[in-house]
Amino acid sequence: MTSLRLPVRTLPPLLEGADADVGLRLGEIVRMAVERGGAPPAAAVLRSDRTDILPLGPVATARLPIPQFLAGLTRSRLEGAADVEAVALIGLFRAARPQGEATTRAVTFVEWPDGRWWFWHAGADVGQRALIDGTDVVKSASDGDPLPDRLGRWWSLGRRLGVHVDFNVRPKVYDEH
Repeated sequence: MTSLRLPVRTLPPLLEGADADVGLRLGEIVRMAVERGGAPPAAAVLRSDRTDILPLGPVATARLPIPQFLAGLTRSRLEGAADVEAVALIGLFRAARPQGEATTRAVTFVEWPDGRWWFWHAGADVGQRALIDGTDVVKSASDGDPLPDRLGRWWSLGRRLGVHVDFNVRPKVYDEH
């Protein structure tokens, strides 16, 4: 069993509305992070009572396979919290083009246990701290789009491998001095 300590950022629940509403709310989090100067790759665990954001950098540094980690998040439990209803991949990612050049893309990919998914990506100018106008692409299972390569299927992978991620959230302790 591998143990990792990750900082968890907890937000209010983001699950209300249609799939696109959920994806757009997560996309807005990515856009705001880009404008602040960074949106490192992260996973979002969406529950009816909370949303937890976990950085993926430490997972990659520990050489844990990201797809298996995301699969484990689909089966994660947190004492006192509702069950996981969706898992998302968010942040800035480098994408290689067929011509060999790399681009930076802001990404939000959300997957639900019944196989539904929603995907948004846009070009990002990291130096300018902005998304590139006119580069937004939205795809979804409900529109009949094909599942993007190397994304999703985390719920079935979690069931097949039996992996899970245990959450042990510790409250912050503030020193009064």
